[in-house]
Amino acid sequence: MKRSGREARSADIPPARTRWLFWRRDRAAVEPRPAPPPELAVEVPEPPPVERALAPPPASEWNIWDLERQARAQAGDAAQDEEWKALFMHLRQFANADGVLPKEFDGLVRESFSELIQAA
Repeated sequence: MKRSGREARSADIPPARTRWLFWRRDRAAVEPRPAPPPELAVEVPEPPPVERALAPPPASEWNIWDLERQARAQAGDAAQDEEWKALFMHLRQFANADGVLPKEFDGLVRESFSELIQAA
């Protein structure tokens, strides 16, 4: 059986992707890749060792009455004393009957009363 013109052409010529792969394979065999220029082959120094950050201390419950006692003992800076009084008034509503604040307030206490905590 004789093929028509279109069928004969498609059978004799490989698809475009196949031609490209053969061309690439043949070109690679003929033309080896050039070595990189020496100025590009620079050694990269190792990065300095990473310092590990200290893990934050575990959250703890703070007694507001103890903090207030320490604040009164350390009083002296009028602006800071006023700020601490306002914070103590606000925090009282969250403390239980024994004056213990929930663990959720640990970050606020550590940030706001850091001087009192370090002195203790």
